Amino acid sequence: MITRLCSIAIALCIVRPAAATVNVYYNYQNGVAARASWIAAAFDFTLLNLLDYPDATSVTTQYASQGITFVDGFDFVESNQSFADGQGMWGGGDEIRVRFSEPMHAIATNFIGIVRFILYDKGVEVYQSTDFFAPSGGTFAGLVSDVPFDSAVIVDVTGEVYIDDLYFGPPVTNLPPVIPVTRAIRQGQAATYGGRPITIGTLGAPFTDSNGQPGFVGSTSTPGESFVWFNDAIQFLSSDERNSTLSGRGSSMGFSDDGEFVYETTSDGLDAIYSSRGVLLAAGDPTPAIPGTFVQQSSLPVMTAGGMAYWLLRYSDSVGGAEIGRAMVRMDVSRRGAAIEKVNGSGDIVDGYPISATSPSIFGVSRNGAHLIQTMSLDGPASGHRSRLVIDGTVALRGGDPTGIGNNWGFFYTPSINDRGEYAFVTFPNSTPSLSALGINGSIVLSEGEAIDGIALGTSISGTSISNDGIVAAVVYTHLLGKALLVGDAADFSDAKAILQNGDLVDFTGDGVADAGVIDLNAANNLGPGVSFSNDGAVFIEVDLLDIGSLTPYEAILRLDIAPHPACMANIVQIGGSANSVDTDDLLAVISAWGPCPAAPLPCPANIIAVGGSANSVDTDDLLAVISTWGPCP
Repeated sequence: MITRLCSIAIALCIVRPAAATVNVYYNYQNGVAARASWIAAAFDFTLLNLLDYPDATSVTTQYASQGITFVDGFDFVESNQSFADGQGMWGGGDEIRVRFSEPMHAIATNFIGIVRFILYDKGVEVYQSTDFFAPSGGTFAGLVSDVPFDSAVIVDVTGEVYIDDLYFGPPVTNLPPVIPVTRAIRQGQAATYGGRPITIGTLGAPFTDSNGQPGFVGSTSTPGESFVWFNDAIQFLSSDERNSTLSGRGSSMGFSDDGEFVYETTSDGLDAIYSSRGVLLAAGDPTPAIPGTFVQQSSLPVMTAGGMAYWLLRYSDSVGGAEIGRAMVRMDVSRRGAAIEKVNGSGDIVDGYPISATSPSIFGVSRNGAHLIQTMSLDGPASGHRSRLVIDGTVALRGGDPTGIGNNWGFFYTPSINDRGEYAFVTFPNSTPSLSALGINGSIVLSEGEAIDGIALGTSISGTSISNDGIVAAVVYTHLLGKALLVGDAADFSDAKAILQNGDLVDFTGDGVADAGVIDLNAANNLGPGVSFSNDGAVFIEVDLLDIGSLTPYEAILRLDIAPHPACMANIVQIGGSANSVDTDDLLAVISAWGPCPAAPLPCPANIIAVGGSANSVDTDDLLAVISTWGPCP
């Protein structure tokens, strides 16, 4: 129960929720008096008058050096004569969401219309105010709390929220950490190809080869022109194709360890899958292995290390007709003359039921090509029981079955699988309300509303990926509608860390000084993985950045190191005298574990080299890794 005590003279209300005692400073008739009382109580604070940028500027990380980030990406400078100084902020809707770099005890604003404050600490709501009204022009409302808060929402429950100045305190003494990253590529970057200067336009999601080198498909500044990027250069330009006109591109792509590639585009205006061997399949072509039907659309191509391309297609019973079914197909692009093969599709029997006309859906393929994970829906089972997560043709999880934590499996999204068969996925269990959750190897490890590394999981998860070392990455929405990149061990994800969030400051040059702020983490839940691992302890992700001092955001692909120095990958035994060196204990660990790894999800720590022929066994490659890195860790 909330107790409310008000002094009519200065409209000072003391609100005592269970979590905090909050002094409220508000007087709709005399905002000057309320502001003076708040200033006396807050004593020391930071003031943002929001006059630093021109009208309509999107405000995100520009004030990070003062300890505050606007995290939802929809807050804009607003020139408005109703503001006392002529300029303030519009929330792009009914909310302004902020995150502080250290705990605050006071917050206030001059505003027009209506505002309500909601305060959070580590994702848990500690206080929610009543609505404050500004009858005409602007007025002042402020809070001073005895419980710290690290984020806040300013909301107008009736419509658009407008604030003039924003106050918060105490002043920041510990600036937000600057995260060292490598910027693999950025929008607007200059490149060359065949002697021709190229300006990089938009970017697709990153993927990595077996050696951890990044690749992706993107667009140049020339309308309709796309490119394939691998490692540090453009490898293919759509204008290279001489037999048809290629235009545009999807976000998903794949490439082999030998340079073959595949991506989605249009060929002579028709949706198509294009590869290093040319057009593989286009809309209107006969559907492979489904006589009497024709391809309507192809999407989500990926490729294994050996050059096997996989993708989804939709088909119709006439050229240009309506969709009547879907199929997953594959083709060995590395082999000249190889045919396109159907893997499975609508009407095929799985778990005793036919695959529905809108399945199979999102999928993942291990880098070595040994494992395929698919999401699909079946016709026949009762509502809530139709979804399946299928691995290598066998049902792993069924919609409607118990999850083990008090609810039932619902539908499945954005799965990822590694060379050992370990897997991660997103699910929406059948519950009221329906909550998003992260699953690893058949178990839910994190659900909406739960907190991890001080962050409360919000409404959805945008992308998952699992490395061959059993490290899982997931892009999650937070309680403030921001996003965070979580990285943790598949065997114990409860210790996962948020290595990047909206509002973080990043350093490209290694001098410890912030070069840009992170506006958004881009990872879609309709294509996997959204983030991609290298084999030397790093993760790649596409983001939106804003350089310090700039007003123009841009896309970039970042590399973030998440593991110890590769020279100590062979430090298997990390206790006692072997804690910081590769030595006899590590050698004996390899010898004692020699042979095939146990079936996933059981760990295989001595499998140091988890790629290629060594992906699922402890063998000579792992022995050589110990010998070649013998001695103290760097």
